[in-house]
Amino acid sequence: MKARQSGEWKKAGMENKNRREKQQRLMNLLIICAVAVILLSVGILIWTNVQKNRRLSRQSEAFEAVNARNASGDPNASMAESSGIYGGLSDSEKKQVSYKGQKYVLNEDLDNYLFLGIDSVTNTDKDKNTPQKGGQSDAIYLLSYNRREETVKLIAIPRDTMSPVEAFDRAGESLGVTVNNICLQYAYGDGKHKSCELAKKAVSTLLYGVPIRGYTSLNLNSLPLLADLVGGVTITVPDDSLKEVDPVFAEGAVVTLDSKNSEKYLRYRDTEVRQSAMTRFQRQLVFLHAFAARLQEQQAKDASTVTKVYEGLKPYMVSNMGNDVYVKLAGAKNEGDTITIPGDGVTNEKAGFDEYHVRETELYELVLETFFKKISE
Repeated sequence: MKARQSGEWKKAGMENKNRREKQQRLMNLLIICAVAVILLSVGILIWTNVQKNRRLSRQSEAFEAVNARNASGDPNASMAESSGIYGGLSDSEKKQVSYKGQKYVLNEDLDNYLFLGIDSVTNTDKDKNTPQKGGQSDAIYLLSYNRREETVKLIAIPRDTMSPVEAFDRAGESLGVTVNNICLQYAYGDGKHKSCELAKKAVSTLLYGVPIRGYTSLNLNSLPLLADLVGGVTITVPDDSLKEVDPVFAEGAVVTLDSKNSEKYLRYRDTEVRQSAMTRFQRQLVFLHAFAARLQEQQAKDASTVTKVYEGLKPYMVSNMGNDVYVKLAGAKNEGDTITIPGDGVTNEKAGFDEYHVRETELYELVLETFFKKISE
């Protein structure tokens, strides 16, 4: 009897020992997992800070380069009276600047309107307010309307233009300003009016504080409608970037775009090909010119055309502009070819992204020529 009890106690002791060993192994595993999570979190934090510091360093270098140029030699030979390459006007009340001995004043006859094409289908007033879910502005154009002369001039801004971008977390708190692709600024908003306001501010900053009166953003669902709303848009294909996707789009081919093929023409790009966004950008410009001409042609036949286009696109847009503004812009005379802000496409090998680097002096002179008037001495 005692021998049997002794055996049972021994067995129970072994079971308790095994149980304690299992618990200890489990505890060790949990400790290892906890340590791994902590190390991973620290690593992510360090990497994030390194990336942020790199972007801040690039921004600081841009400011320092301009400030150094402004501080050396004859101030009239530089951008001395602007507040730096990414700054606004030096005198917001008088809106005057000096450049190479010549004084300029902001042209008060101009009303500037920002148009954005968004790579998302969720940027309408009916959509839920969701920060960082509004998509990116793949197409960015500033239309400058001269009220006195009733003319318009279109300024095109490549989506990858490197410019100050203010980042926000999902709670809407600012994370600071860094130099990044300007298309990202829209994404940090709500996909609606806040996103448009952020994009408007970013474009104004890029153009040395040029005021922007209104904005319109169109989401992806608008693409098939654009051409159909004016009865089709005929274009001459500018290159072979779409030939492998659809042989119809061979360079030099004359194609009428409608709801079936316009999205492919306007949206497609091979993301594996460097600077493919710039190639698409050129295709879009061809479409815009043809669309504007077609719109004016149809408006001349039917005075309600612009209103019909506006109403047709309204479900897919966010705008602070009324139909009367569109009618005014559509009736204006086009003042020359579209102006693309001067710069160079560059691939950031470390980050693996395409960038468009503005040629600062050329851009500054373009802004003076486009948005300012010379003051007679």
